[in-house]
Order: sequence, then structure tokens, then C-alpha cells
Amino acid sequence: RARLWKTLSPEERRERAAVVIQANYRAHRVRMAERAVRFLQMKEQDAAVLKIQAILRRKAAEARVRVLLKKQELRKLKMQQLDMEKQHRKMSVAERKRLYTLQDELGIEFNKSRGSGLLLRPNTRFAVAWKILFVICVVIEITQLA
Repeated sequence: RARLWKTLSPEERRERAAVVIQANYRAHRVRMAERAVRFLQMKEQDAAVLKIQAILRRKAAEARVRVLLKKQELRKLKMQQLDMEKQHRKMSVAERKRLYTLQDELGIEFNKSRGSGLLLRPNTRFAVAWKILFVICVVIEITQLA
């Protein structure tokens, strides 16, 4: 292909490139039309599920972008802070406030994305004792019922 492409004149290259672009665009349009037809033929519940999934994916993408922008801004402020410390100057109050606010917001976002973790680590003495106590209580209940 590369050899054939090099043998073509600039006008022929433009023409072939235009044909490829048009073919890709037409294929895209056909895929979108097929998708619309499939969506119309779907059951109402399946269509609702797809809509909800699309909304959730969009919200997740927006959240990722929001966190990425905050990280970039925080990185920029930290670099600025280091530069100012080298020059023996201080950041303005507004900049420092924004730096701390971003750190707090990113910490909250991290905790949200991590989900609800364990309330109690399973390998502590208390957790082991609690499990043993629970088993003993269950055994006592079963023996009283029998």
C-alpha cells in the first residue's frame, strides 16, 4: 500500500483520501441507523435499562474529568508553591486556600470512589473474639431450640 500510495499524484491521493473518508462516514451512518432500529424494536424495560446505563456512564465520565481537572490544578499550585519557597516568597492567601480546598475535595473524591470499606479489620483480636462470641451465641440458641 505504501508503495502504491507513493506512486500516486497529489491529486489522486486527495481523491482516494476523500473516498475513504466518505466510505467511513457512510458506514458510521449505517451503524447509527441500525442502532436506532434496534432501539425502537426493544422492549420498553430494556430501553429504560440502556438509558439508565448511558446516564450512569456519562456521570462517571464527568466525574473522572472533574477529578482530573482538580488534580491538574492542584499539581500546578504545588509547583507554584515550590517555586515560591525557592524564592523565599509566600503564596497569596487565596492561592493557599484553594490549594487546601483542592486537597480536601480530592480526598473526599478518593473516599467516595473507594466505596464503603470494612468497618472492622478482620484480623484484629477484637474481630476474632467477636466472631467466636457470635458462634457461641448461635450454638446456645440452637441447643435451646432443640
